[in-house]
Parts: sequence; structure tokens; C-alpha cells
Amino acid sequence: MFLDHIWGMVKYWSTVESKPMPHEPNPQPKTVEERLDGLAFSILVMLDGCSGGMPAFELYPAPHPADKEYCQDQGENWWPQLEDLVSIHGESSLHDEWGKLWRSRDEKLNG
Repeated sequence: MFLDHIWGMVKYWSTVESKPMPHEPNPQPKTVEERLDGLAFSILVMLDGCSGGMPAFELYPAPHPADKEYCQDQGENWWPQLEDLVSIHGESSLHDEWGKLWRSRDEKLNG
């Protein structure tokens, strides 16, 4: 079900040409970047439990058990172990954070 939903999103976003938005009186064809953004956003919405009839999913790093000690010995940071982590579903959703990041970077590039 999880991978089927992602497959459907890939197929959808690969064919999106133009979707009129309220603020776009004359919509232009979507660029590759806009379609990739749409795909990334859609996957994050799914992980947040807001599409596909699925629950929210937690994402955790899975470092090798020896990574922490090795990185400490090298004076480097390391990925935390599962027991040291908190939920990614706290004050905001992944797709909301993506939207903020996208708008912030877009404003920097386009003034």
C-alpha cells in the first residue's frame, strides 16, 4: 500500500502539465522543478498521515551500533540511536516545514 501510493504520486506528477491556481490567471506549464517539488510535498503529506488512507510514519536513522563511538573518537558528530530520538510529528508537519523551506529559498533566489 505504501509503495503503491508513492507509485501513484510519481505517475501523477510525471504527467502534470498545468494546474490553474487562484493566483495564476494564465497558468504556465509546470517546470520539472515544480513537478519534483509537488512529488516531494505529496510524499511528505503521506508520511504525515494526511493522504492515502494511511497513518503517519516516523522516520528514524539506523546507524551502525559502533558509529557513535567511532565518530566520538574522530571528534565528529554522529546520528542518534532510536532511544535518543523524539517524534518528527510534533508542533508542525513535514509538509508544512517543506512549504516554509521552499518559500524561503524561492524568495532568496527571486528576491
